[in-house]
Formats: sequence, C-alpha cells, structure tokens
Amino acid sequence: MTSWLAHYGVLAVFLLMLIDAVFPAASELVMVYAGALASGALTHTVDVFGWHVTGLTAYLVVVAAGVLGYQIGADLGWWIGDRGGRPFLERHGRWVHLTHDRIERADRWFDRRMRSGAAAVVCCGLLREPCR
Repeated sequence: MTSWLAHYGVLAVFLLMLIDAVFPAASELVMVYAGALASGALTHTVDVFGWHVTGLTAYLVVVAAGVLGYQIGADLGWWIGDRGGRPFLERHGRWVHLTHDRIERADRWFDRRMRSGAAAVVCCGLLREPCR
C-alpha cells in the first residue's frame, strides 16, 4: 500500500479513504503514511495529478483528499443503506461475507445491548473491533 500511495499520491489517499468509509481499509495507516509523505520525511513527494507539492501545501492537499474521500465514501454507504436497506444486504451481502445469519445476529446484538443503535455504531466505528 505504501508504494501505491507514494506513486499515486493524493489520488491514492482519496480512493483508499473512500473505500475505508464503506469497507474497513486501514484508514489510520493511510493517513499516517500520507502525513509522513507530506512532511517530507520520506524520499517521495506528494503528487497532485503530476504536480509535486511540498510543505504546508502538501499537508493541506493530503488532508483535503482524506476528508473528501472519506465523506464521499460515507455518503455512498448511506445511500446504499437508504436505497437498498435490508433487502439489498440480503441479496448482495454475500459479496462482503454478510450472510443472512450474520445480519440476524447483528440485529439481535443491537436489540439486546443498546436502546439506541447509534451508540453502538459510534463505539464500534471508533474501535474498529467486532462488538460482541
């Protein structure tokens, strides 16, 4: 991943953060490496569609790419949930290892542990751990 980030620069940061908003893809590592890239601590420079930038500009570009990528990915995930919801997961969840049994188990967990599913989403999203 690091060589891909170094080679494709800001575009790689944007795409990896977009993917991470929907499917976990180690966004913490992406942004740490992108920050090191922007700081000049590595031998590579930040590439913005063929232009090499350094210093504060590199930092701002990397941050903007990460934020925009994650926001667009989160909006995409919300749109999938809003338009497709449970029927969409039942039909296509197998592509991401979401079987009917796993979806049912998640529903039972939310019903049993939380009055509001929002607290569980925040908790599990921050921890990136399976909530059991």
